[in-house]
Amino acid sequence: MDGTNDKLQHATLDGSAATAVYPSRTLEVRYQKMLSRSIEVCDTNSTTPLYTIKTGAFKPHMIFKSTDDRTIATIAHHNLSAKIDITMRGQTTLLKQEWKWKESHVYKSPTSSAPRTWKSDKLTSMDMVCLDERGIALARWQFAKWSITKLGTIEVVGDAVAGGELLDELVVTGVTVAYFRLKQVGGAGAWSGTAAGAGTAY
Repeated sequence: MDGTNDKLQHATLDGSAATAVYPSRTLEVRYQKMLSRSIEVCDTNSTTPLYTIKTGAFKPHMIFKSTDDRTIATIAHHNLSAKIDITMRGQTTLLKQEWKWKESHVYKSPTSSAPRTWKSDKLTSMDMVCLDERGIALARWQFAKWSITKLGTIEVVGDAVAGGELLDELVVTGVTVAYFRLKQVGGAGAWSGTAAGAGTAY
């Protein structure tokens, strides 16, 4: 059973819902073992990883691989900076933090060259939504509540449901931003405690 459903609506930049309803797919992001440096991404209710992620203290700080052990992306953090280099399919794009107090991270999409933004879906929420250049939602990240093994879920909508390069992009950028924010709040314990009050809706 996969994590697809047909209930999620696209959202506009000002938070209002669009009229169309699109199919969506929810993936779980979790440590392979408690407090492990290895992370896996699976469809909801599945134990078969779609992606595995190795994290480390030295560059590349994260390595995303597919089920066939193919490298999808590598992540390198800048020293003394919130900027992050994401390399996918031979292209490097800069993920940078904007609007410090609004927790917004922007990058140029390697699949469309258009700007995309991961931002908090509410001012008081740790959860995030990914918006395209028109302000249309492509994905949503929800942090896990009170868990040291499950990091969160990423829900994608539209074309990404079927997989392929767009799903790769949203998983890579979403997990990268979420993991960066985890480090900012001080580790898995702080992640789960802070996320307990996070909102869950667009």
